[in-house]
Amino acid sequence: MVQQDFIIGILNILKTKWSLSPPFDVGGIKFTTGLYQEQLGTPQVCVTPLVEPYKLLNIGNQPIYYVNHVVQIHVWVRPPTESSSALGKAKNTRYQLSQEIERILRVNATVVPGIQFVRMNEQFAREIMGIRPPLLGIEMRANLLDFRRN
Repeated sequence: MVQQDFIIGILNILKTKWSLSPPFDVGGIKFTTGLYQEQLGTPQVCVTPLVEPYKLLNIGNQPIYYVNHVVQIHVWVRPPTESSSALGKAKNTRYQLSQEIERILRVNATVVPGIQFVRMNEQFAREIMGIRPPLLGIEMRANLLDFRRN
């Protein structure tokens, strides 16, 4: 049996379990497995792998490996204008999208084959104010834990 890539699995879960209302419904968000692509527009959710260390837990006839999949999720939002009220709405949107992603992963991450536990890590918000209109982003990291035999 071929195991599904965990990045594709997380992306599919985000798309199928997304429950925000328009304009932030699943049709209004661009989901990708690459880095930010300006031609796609915003809001954009990018799911990429960060690291995947393997650690041997026991030695014997049936070795067990601890696999720590670290998923990096970027949320990108751009306000329609440069006004301070539009910037405030964009910050609120960025927060809503990150909370929806966290809710989905906490409840549904173990649906991905091989993933037995999820732990949400740090979040980093960034604002690129040097361009007009500014680009607001948040980087989220999640540890997806897997215990494999052989």
